[in-house]
Amino acid sequence: MIHESAATSPRASFAGHQKIAFAILTAIILVYWQQPVLLQLAVMALLVLPPLLYVSFRFLDGDASPVLLLWVALFPLGYYFLRFPRNHAIIVFDPAIILLLGIAILFCPRNRYTQMPDMLRYAGWVWLVFLILSSVYLPFNKDSFAARLWSDALLFPAILGWYVVCCFPARSYLRALHAIICVVAIYCAAIGLAEIVLRQDLLPLAAEGGDYSFAGANGVLILRPNGPFGHNYSFGLIGLIFFCLLQFFHRAKGKEFPWWQRRLHGMGAVAALLAAMMPLFRSIFISIGIILIWDLFQEISRRQKIIRIAVLSAIGTGMIAILLLFPEIYQDRVSDPVNFYARVAQQKQNLAVFMEHPLFGVGLANFVPAALRMPGSSLSYRGEAPLDSPHNTLAAVLAETGVFGFVPYVLSQILLVAAFWRFRASENKEIKLVWTFFWYIFSGYWLSGLLNSSGYSSDLNLIYMFALMLIYKYGITVGSRGVRQSGDASRT
Repeated sequence: MIHESAATSPRASFAGHQKIAFAILTAIILVYWQQPVLLQLAVMALLVLPPLLYVSFRFLDGDASPVLLLWVALFPLGYYFLRFPRNHAIIVFDPAIILLLGIAILFCPRNRYTQMPDMLRYAGWVWLVFLILSSVYLPFNKDSFAARLWSDALLFPAILGWYVVCCFPARSYLRALHAIICVVAIYCAAIGLAEIVLRQDLLPLAAEGGDYSFAGANGVLILRPNGPFGHNYSFGLIGLIFFCLLQFFHRAKGKEFPWWQRRLHGMGAVAALLAAMMPLFRSIFISIGIILIWDLFQEISRRQKIIRIAVLSAIGTGMIAILLLFPEIYQDRVSDPVNFYARVAQQKQNLAVFMEHPLFGVGLANFVPAALRMPGSSLSYRGEAPLDSPHNTLAAVLAETGVFGFVPYVLSQILLVAAFWRFRASENKEIKLVWTFFWYIFSGYWLSGLLNSSGYSSDLNLIYMFALMLIYKYGITVGSRGVRQSGDASRT
């Protein structure tokens, strides 16, 4: 049995040593109170050093919870504000946080270490095989982008998920995480709205290698914002994941929220939904519709069902209004078949690139150079040339890592579903939430992943893995009732 109170609650024996730092600095202030410069330095140290030492002592106890909460609050802005130096950065926020979490895993005491359930551990081992096979060409790739893609988008999310499952006391921080994600969703949506109004990328440094585009035609154009992220599909999908996470928190702990947090929840959920829809991706709109309709058949109150029907009606009304007021945007995003023809041509190109090196692929991040060597006319469909970018995560993995990389990649996803499948049969409503919201997040991620190469986005993969492992940890840790450590949530 896994009991959060015994297995995962933070219990920092080193953290009490912060009192020593306070005592030393107080003595320095008393000694140098007549020397203004030294007194100012001592006061600054009194404010900065004890919290820093406190976090360090928590790390020595294997508890990086404050750092993880800080990452959740700031990660959308990390690549823009928290990098040094600004150009050609050596220290970047996300990799630095992941390094600290990896260290915390090593220091985490056995009595607070949650053993990873078997099926999830198998998925992790298979993912490790994929990481090894996908790195075959990295030593021969002169462009450092491939190595950064491998580490940032494929390796770091796995370490983050490992820490959350094994060391993070998820249930103890649900209310705090809910409030933080509400605030993050609100400021991300505000950035996206500002970009639409101003028609420019407000955080261009965050879009290194990223993109944003316009929808419409004949002079009627609307910017499809990327917000504080590298790609507009990352912005939309992270908004969708935030929306799902907030609903999960509310269903799991909503009765314990004070009045102000319930109000904050409403603002955060609306902001997350707006962020998901702003980039105008059809796959995300479909995902939102599926989630809201499916949720009508869950065990929720009549008021919650009315809210979901109202949201669906508002989205439908908005789409009709766009059709009537801005037909150019509707034509560009919905009715124009040109985009469909180009995507069909792109799948032909994906297959052609794969056939060049079917076993180990053309190498991670080498799809575009390989595609540009091929004559686009021979791969066109109804006069439309391919897009020269996979626009499909599975196709990208198959073409760049070959069959040997593709098989463990797909198998790891199957094992991930199997790890969560155990929660589906639970008679415990609280535990069954885990399967429901896993399916919402997983299906939304992959519906877009089959239309875009979103699986290569580092910021998206980090928050995606954090969300899945957070609700998984919630499912395998309980207070007094417990579930089996193997992850079998059908027995409580």
